[in-house]
Amino acid sequence: MPSVDFFRRAGLYLVQNFLSGPSCAELIDIIAAAPKRRGKVIAGGGADRTDESRRSVDDVKVPKELTTNVRQSLVDLKDDLQRHFGIPLEWGGEGPDYLLYRAGDFFKPHADNEEYPPAPNSIVIRRRVAVILFLNRHSREYDEGCFGGGLLNFYGLLDGGKWKDCAFGLEPEPGLLVAFPAGLVHEVTPITFGERYSVLTAFHAPQAPSLTQ
Repeated sequence: MPSVDFFRRAGLYLVQNFLSGPSCAELIDIIAAAPKRRGKVIAGGGADRTDESRRSVDDVKVPKELTTNVRQSLVDLKDDLQRHFGIPLEWGGEGPDYLLYRAGDFFKPHADNEEYPPAPNSIVIRRRVAVILFLNRHSREYDEGCFGGGLLNFYGLLDGGKWKDCAFGLEPEPGLLVAFPAGLVHEVTPITFGERYSVLTAFHAPQAPSLTQ
């Protein structure tokens, strides 16, 4: 399986131990106890809908007052991400989303800025950088607190025709943060055992200032 350094050389932004082990464990407990609904997909025109043939996951409604520090630490990434990707960014208040993948859950290949047809001034189309924070560990064999499957596969990381459809899987570990262009195709492979906890947000292209008459 490719190393973290492989993904860095491919242009992704990665931080190990972005969140400490105890902080990850505390956030997992909060997510596990919070209300859940099935995750949705963008259906076009700004609408969303449940489509478990494409995306199967629990979207967790975590109380904002319990996750203020996590949210702020993600928002504070803006300057580093602007430098890394060389583009202006803003955090548009989307998320963070707290996700729980159980056995059998998955997310098929997609890009995070896809919307057909796009809605006017769509926040989805304005996504430029996606950010994922992993909270627990992947394992090839059953282990308490770990999960099987659930790799974050990326496509198109290497140039050349033969690499276009080649998937490179990033192995989740507690506190590992990865940021990548929102148009990069990626997927979450099916969970084979356990539960996969993660946090998701996005940074957007700045909105042009409105013109006054």
